[in-house]
Amino acid sequence: MKPPEFPELFVEDGIERYYLRGELRERPHRFRTPAEGVLMARLAARLGAWSAGGGEVLCDMGFRLRNDPPTAVGIPISYIYPATADEPEPDEVWWVAEPPRLAVEVVRFDEPQGRLGERIDEYLACGVPCVWAADPLARSVTVYRPGADPELVRWRNPVTAGPQMSGFSCTVAEFFR
Repeated sequence: MKPPEFPELFVEDGIERYYLRGELRERPHRFRTPAEGVLMARLAARLGAWSAGGGEVLCDMGFRLRNDPPTAVGIPISYIYPATADEPEPDEVWWVAEPPRLAVEVVRFDEPQGRLGERIDEYLACGVPCVWAADPLARSVTVYRPGADPELVRWRNPVTAGPQMSGFSCTVAEFFR
């Protein structure tokens, strides 16, 4: 739950706002392209099928990753375990106040690469143990882990999320069929 003094994520006048290390960031808000939307649905479905025994797959959820300086972001797809968040009231702003075990960014064709990299670096610095950047144009997933080089995973190769999600594995092709 969001404390009253914590900055809010919001979309207003076509601008999406989030915070990294206390700095307000903005980008044009737009609907996903069909390729991005289909990819998000397939990723969430595959992760959801795997997580049926525990944890939660969340879509477009607000995360409060750090309080001082504040980092508040919306993560397109995430996995938390155990499912610790209580159900909010329908009109309540809902924040997950701990890092997910997996954060998935779906690469937007119109976003500068540096902005995505900056968010991924901050996720890792705030304790997210695994981040995927799924690219619908390249049909690939790049896996990021703290202290390791990024790993580019292509079509027939398996992608995992490490020990935090033991037993999860599928080929990248499963996300793009």
